[in-house]
Order: sequence, then C-alpha cells, then structure tokens
Amino acid sequence: MGEGTDNAAFEAELIRRVAQGDRPAFERIYSMYSQPLMSYAMRMVRDHMLAEEVLQDVFLRIWKHAKSYDLRLSRPFSWAVLITRRICLDRLRRRKPPLITEADLIRDDRQPPEAVDETTPRDEARRSDDYEMLSEMVASLPFPQRESLELAMQRGLTQSEIAQTLNIPIGTVKTAMYRGTRRLREKMATRHD
Repeated sequence: MGEGTDNAAFEAELIRRVAQGDRPAFERIYSMYSQPLMSYAMRMVRDHMLAEEVLQDVFLRIWKHAKSYDLRLSRPFSWAVLITRRICLDRLRRRKPPLITEADLIRDDRQPPEAVDETTPRDEARRSDDYEMLSEMVASLPFPQRESLELAMQRGLTQSEIAQTLNIPIGTVKTAMYRGTRRLREKMATRHD
C-alpha cells in the first residue's frame, strides 16, 4: 500500500515541525524513535548508562539540527540512526582505556565478549581507518544499496527485515545488496592498487 512512504512523509513533516520549535512534534518523534535508537546505541556501546547519554545527545541534536534534515537524502529514521551512529562512534573513540576495536563496533549480540581478539594500538588505528574508509564508501552508494548495507552492517538486520524496514520487495533488497557489495569490492580494489 506504500505505507512506508506515507510513514516517511509523516515523520518528515514531524521533523519539519520540530525545526519550527514544535514540542508536541518533538515528543512524537521521541516516542517513535527512542526505543529503537536506544537498542541500537546499546548494541554499539554495550553500556547502559553510556547508551542513555548517547540517546540524550541524539535527541538534542535532532532538536537543534532538524532544519538540516532533507527527505530527498534519507528517510527520517535513517537520518536519526546516522546521528546515533556518529555519536556512538565519537563516544567510543574518546573512551580510554580499554581500546575499542572494530570488532566491538560491529560484533553480533550472540557472539560472547571473550571471542574478541586482543589488539595492539597499531592494529586498532589500522582497523579504525579501514572502518572509516568502508563507512565512507557505503555512504557514497546510491539508495537502496546504501540503506540496505547500512541496515545489515549497523543493525544486523536480515534481508527480509531490511525489506520490511524500507518497505520494498525482498528481491529489491537482494539485488541492492549484491550490487552494493560488488561496488564496494571494486572501490576497495582501486583503493589498494
């Protein structure tokens, strides 16, 4: 029925109203996004108090920067996830010690913490650079390649969950992920040549 498109338009309208200082619109966005964004932050930072701080910063940033949101660039929830991800990464980078490894940023919830290898500061710097490079490459992909890969990498969603989240057919998700992965391989090959 195109409900996802309707939801995106409705949420974009709420964000437009937030940009004008509309508190009820902000409260509505908060009630819609706070729980999934908290779950996302918890998966990234693995610390409840830190995740709560991240969530507070996310909504402060949404309130302050709602004017910069553009529906043509991403769906409202994807924009909020991107803000959350950036704040989580910033917090993890500032955290010392222990060293935060790439594995901490993308580890699956079912993987026990002790399965993560010890790394040296040099390994950490290289992995961080590689992760940033990969993130930039994914960000440069067209929608839905970018959205599909980001949802898979950052939220660990399956292809069918991605199809539901983006409200697109699963075949479109499979094609987008295949093409996006192929383009990433090509970009990486040219980067390392």
